[in-house]
Amino acid sequence: MENIHMNPIRVVSYGRSLIEELAKELVEKHWDPKDPLSFANLTVIFPHRRPKIYLRHHLKELIKKPFILPRIYSIEEFITELALKIEDPPQKVLSIPDRVWLLFHSLKETKAFKTVQEGFESFFPWGVRLVGLFEEFYKEMIKPASIQYPLGVHPKVQEFLEDLSEIFACYEKALKSNGFTTPGRRLNHLAQKAKEIPIYGKNIFIVGFYALTEAENLLFRSLWENGAQIFWQAEEPLPPLFQRWQNSWKAQLEFVKAEKDSRPLLHFISAYDLHSQLSKVREVLEKEKDEKETAIVLPDPSALMPLLYELPEDQEVNITLGYPLERTAIWGLMDQLIKLQENFDPQRGYYYQDYLSVIRHPFLKRLRLNSDKTGQAVLHLLESKIREKGKPYLTLEEIEELVESFEEEELFPWEIKTEEAKRFISEIHQTVISPWKEIRSLKDLCEGIEKILKFFEERQIPPKGYSLEEEFIYTFREELLLTLKDSLFFEEEINQKLLFELFRKLVSFIRTPFEGEPLVKLQVLGLLETRLLKFDRVFVIDVNEGILPPSEDVDPLLPPSLRPVLGLPEREREEEIVWYHFQRLIRSAKEVYLLWQSNVLSQSRGESKMERSRFVERLLWEEEKRKGRLLEDEIEKISLNLCPAFFSSKKEIPKKNKEKLKLKLFSISQKRGLSASLFETYMECPIEFYYRYILELKPPEKAIEEMEGDVLGEVIHQTLEQYFRPYVGTIYNPSTHNDPERMFKLFLSNLNKSPLQYLAEEKKIFIEETVKYRLESYLDSIKEPTNIVALEKEFSLKVKLLGTEWNLFGRIDRIDLNETENKKYYLIMDYKTGTTVEEEKIISNFRPPENLDYESLKKLKKELKGIQLQYYIFLFTEGGRKNVKMVDATYVKLGEKKDGKKMQFLIKEINPSLWKHVDERVSYFQEKFPQLLEYLLRHIVESPSYYSSTDSGRCSFCEYEPYCLFSH
Repeated sequence: MENIHMNPIRVVSYGRSLIEELAKELVEKHWDPKDPLSFANLTVIFPHRRPKIYLRHHLKELIKKPFILPRIYSIEEFITELALKIEDPPQKVLSIPDRVWLLFHSLKETKAFKTVQEGFESFFPWGVRLVGLFEEFYKEMIKPASIQYPLGVHPKVQEFLEDLSEIFACYEKALKSNGFTTPGRRLNHLAQKAKEIPIYGKNIFIVGFYALTEAENLLFRSLWENGAQIFWQAEEPLPPLFQRWQNSWKAQLEFVKAEKDSRPLLHFISAYDLHSQLSKVREVLEKEKDEKETAIVLPDPSALMPLLYELPEDQEVNITLGYPLERTAIWGLMDQLIKLQENFDPQRGYYYQDYLSVIRHPFLKRLRLNSDKTGQAVLHLLESKIREKGKPYLTLEEIEELVESFEEEELFPWEIKTEEAKRFISEIHQTVISPWKEIRSLKDLCEGIEKILKFFEERQIPPKGYSLEEEFIYTFREELLLTLKDSLFFEEEINQKLLFELFRKLVSFIRTPFEGEPLVKLQVLGLLETRLLKFDRVFVIDVNEGILPPSEDVDPLLPPSLRPVLGLPEREREEEIVWYHFQRLIRSAKEVYLLWQSNVLSQSRGESKMERSRFVERLLWEEEKRKGRLLEDEIEKISLNLCPAFFSSKKEIPKKNKEKLKLKLFSISQKRGLSASLFETYMECPIEFYYRYILELKPPEKAIEEMEGDVLGEVIHQTLEQYFRPYVGTIYNPSTHNDPERMFKLFLSNLNKSPLQYLAEEKKIFIEETVKYRLESYLDSIKEPTNIVALEKEFSLKVKLLGTEWNLFGRIDRIDLNETENKKYYLIMDYKTGTTVEEEKIISNFRPPENLDYESLKKLKKELKGIQLQYYIFLFTEGGRKNVKMVDATYVKLGEKKDGKKMQFLIKEINPSLWKHVDERVSYFQEKFPQLLEYLLRHIVESPSYYSSTDSGRCSFCEYEPYCLFSH
């Protein structure tokens, strides 16, 4: 039977403004021009706070004279107001950490739960889930039952679910006995006492709600039955939750139709990435500079900052959304300071990367020295000194010693003295970094952060103009720190790891609220902030799966299949709620731009194409049904606006000024000479050649944290040179001269002078044992006496190539004079410490390729493998004119296993025909090898582009890989 004596629910069409209709209703039925207090006894309840601003605006437009507003509440404010009337004394609402703390201690007394007995640190993540679940129980008016033998859950979860009723009872008892409550519990109690609440229903307007919890349902129904008026926004057929609401209340409906039936003009836009979407928004705003009420809706608030940078400079804009505190710069700094402390090693100090992340933060870069000069230059110089030092861990004292090592001329351009720089860094250490070591309670945490914030306020150069940072810092202080200061365990000593975890969890719940101003034509909002609002034009950004609707939170405590068992709403309801608000926003507008990302991410990294939202699919399907045709081809597609080279399978950088390139190469030749490494680098990756030799880009120096092959190779080279140096010019006889103990001592000495000295002890021991084995293995492989002629000998040679005289250069590790088949010959040796060494090939019948393209270079590299040994022979024999008949070369493969072959001769074993035919050997080094160099030189100077690597495997070992756009 219908409630015929109750007010009908007013259902306002999407084509009308719900808030404007409410304003008209209030003015028409309750406003008396002679009485400015006409609205004083009226109460309006909205789902959130922002509609209050818009209602005030519309009332002001209609009345046009001073008046007293109705009492306008968000649902949270209304509940608080009612609670204060019936709670005696008023109960303290606990924060989430306090609820977990209270639950932990109430359960600890039972001594029944293993996870609780393990301590607060072990219980905390489960406690957060439990108190969240209990909030749902309170709101849905459910007294939870235990679940016997829950299947497919974690053993700890099983323990909780099997005694869920008892745990909830303990929690409720603890709250009640201590005079505490929670938002859900407070709502639950109000719903139970709804009929006793001293409030007159006829003067209440409940506006804009869609999905009610059971507690809200009971409370609102009681108010409605006492004369309250309900306003919905919908059209027939009613959305599912409105249908359920109407059926439950048996309410009559009164429809407020739109003046004319109009559908929004929908634009479906597939963009490559976020930047492409925002560029489209900017394009439309600049093209259509009109007075339309416009909303830019951000389902993902992380797009806010990029959007603000993309909007036209003269565009007045208002932000109306809750921005996550964990995405702000102030939290970024605090989180980095926490990481710095978490990775602190009591024996070695702070991890250098964590420290650099702190001093690179914008807040520190804006700090002034005491002399009011900027401190950024000091921080930048300190970073370079830390990288040069090469230690992965440093104490604050060591860092301050680095500052003392600053040269006066390094700071001269900024007129800063070394003592001033040291004092500046010392202040940062004392105020910003050191206090974190001693933090053991929330009190310590709050006091330390307050000192840091005060330090920044006093010493920072403020950003130009209004900055959102001020809002974020205000939220940090007023929401976060005040919550911590009001905590039940503010002074309790807590494990530092748990303290930081708790701090991060609390931050994840906090949003910086930006209030709307309806007089500004352009609004930036989150989706939930658009509830009840109407705009002429709407842009919705990132309408992608996982963003709209958002991805479901995986609940390890209560799998979706168990929710109905406890009487809780299923997760599908959440998606229905989001769809309602989304389609209400769309259908209430005149023009809508729906934009989504469609970029294809790297399949090799387990990532895939970003999919447009199922909400887009639903709207497309509805439009296709209405228009009677497929619309896929009518979707606007915005591609990534990049140079075509980015999409080429052969990624390359065009050589724009070849004459300048030749001059640069000639300059390298004149200074020291063209090396084998230069040519080999070009063969392996012309782009790396471009970075290293032409641009002279230096990869950022970094501390040695693992066994770096290049650094270890240098140490072993030094060791071998020092070991064999006493035998230069004499015969080295392995049977009498081999001394592995002496060699290892030399290695240890060199190791402890190298950046590898800073490795963790266990890693150093591994290197020492490995290298000891390799060096002993190498000495064992020397079977015959040998005459050592030279060590680390430098050679240079002038050669005419491409009509120009070039200087070639090389340093040979070792040269021996040996005898074979009664013939003396020189053996050029190059030490290789890697585990894999490709053997060079000599192309005795070499003919320069006709083309200077990528494929020709790749083929040549594949055939040759390398040219280093040939290059050294060419230098040693002065271009094949001297001793070429009595020379060979080899790589000494120190990485080979003990029974592996340490050396393979380039000519005698790899290219035996040249060993037998001396004339061919002479001809090759006098004629063919210069042709090879000339071809490589021509390829460098005359080919159209710097091509990407001829071997894709090289990229993962390249120093430039993290910054290179062309890596495989």
